[in-house]
Amino acid sequence: MSRELPKRFPDNLHVVDPLAHIWRSGQPEAEDVPVLVRLGFRSVLNLRRLYSGRSIFDGTDIREYRIKLFIPSEAEMVEALRIILTAEKPLLIHCRHGSDRTGAVAVGYRIVFNRWTLEDALNEFYNPDYGYHPWLYWSLPRKLRRYDWGRIAAAVHAPGTPPGVS
Repeated sequence: MSRELPKRFPDNLHVVDPLAHIWRSGQPEAEDVPVLVRLGFRSVLNLRRLYSGRSIFDGTDIREYRIKLFIPSEAEMVEALRIILTAEKPLLIHCRHGSDRTGAVAVGYRIVFNRWTLEDALNEFYNPDYGYHPWLYWSLPRKLRRYDWGRIAAAVHAPGTPPGVS
């Protein structure tokens, strides 16, 4: 077996947390699935409202979780973070471009699991490498500032029913 890295990766692919094996990207295409399998991905968190992508993972050991987001509510953020907490790793979080909805969940991950400040997490969110679309998601950073992050963290770590699988 060749040790070379594949030439194709999902668009906007970045490591969120190398120790926890959390990644983010844009929507994987069917051509990306062999790469994800080869890299050992076990779970995918799909944040898209209008596209499941589930069929591209048929016949693999990758389990897809899905939350249909636009601007996430606090409850949806809790659900996403609980999936990240409990899903088998490595885990890939994605939306269409891997920038806005994925970036919002990455902000939540940074605050709840990495214990970053909101400002540090938002500074990463605005990093041009991730491609934030302010003309479409102009209200997203303002909404993230209004969340009660203490309540979200408590809910994520509270015992209860595991998050749903799409």
